Amino acid sequence: MGPQIWPQKFPIASAGKKQSPIDLNATTCVVVKGDQGVHVENGLKVEYPKQFPELTVQNTGYGWKVDIPDDIGRQTRVSGGPLSHVYRLTQFHCHWGKDLNVGSEHTVNGKSYAAELHFVHWNTELFSSPADAMPSNNGLTVLGVFLDIGNERNEELEKLLQNICLVKYKGEKCKIAHNVDVTKLFPDNKSYYTYPGSLTTPPLWESVTWIVYSTPILCTADQIAKFRDMCYVTRDQSLIGGELLENYRLPQPINDRTVTFVTL
Repeated sequence: MGPQIWPQKFPIASAGKKQSPIDLNATTCVVVKGDQGVHVENGLKVEYPKQFPELTVQNTGYGWKVDIPDDIGRQTRVSGGPLSHVYRLTQFHCHWGKDLNVGSEHTVNGKSYAAELHFVHWNTELFSSPADAMPSNNGLTVLGVFLDIGNERNEELEKLLQNICLVKYKGEKCKIAHNVDVTKLFPDNKSYYTYPGSLTTPPLWESVTWIVYSTPILCTADQIAKFRDMCYVTRDQSLIGGELLENYRLPQPINDRTVTFVTL
């Protein structure tokens, strides 16, 4: 079920006023320097352990997703910046396109990147579980990271890609063989855009404070190409094709929202 028909089952897809993604336009942003000022009274803090052992990657039918076990999630903490509460990592996943010119969900001044990682966190101060937080105001914050093409393989991304062939079909999952240092999937430059928005896949709840880093991380073209080897069908449906060539949503209207760019 593609984005074109989402409004039939999820009216918020067209009627919502805070849908994501959006185009992040530098000329219309409120610019805050040094992580100080309106909406960002305290510096954003992203605290993760150095190693995430024994993670599992799965094919959801819409892409790959890595769920974070509770014992690891409790060691993660995102706070400060535009956030009034403390948030905990629950999963991360990726969006990509049919070629290297498209794939990211957010765009920057109209420019698309080859892919976009989303690190989904839930509000542990107001809610008792991710399920309770997801449909609720201030329930989620998502950190977005663009993937751009460089000359060297991304080593942390490669740890995930080594298992992608084992989750080719919808519903398949497997353990990631190596410990992943998730912090290496973030850019060194921590300047970011932030705005109120939504999940970018159904049920499209408008419960997300978005924090999108302006600087991409780099990987190679063949690493991105491995994502397109996945399928949105189950193994027993594989004879009908079903290659997952793209899984991104186009930018939505900003409406009356304020987008803040925090430059560090």
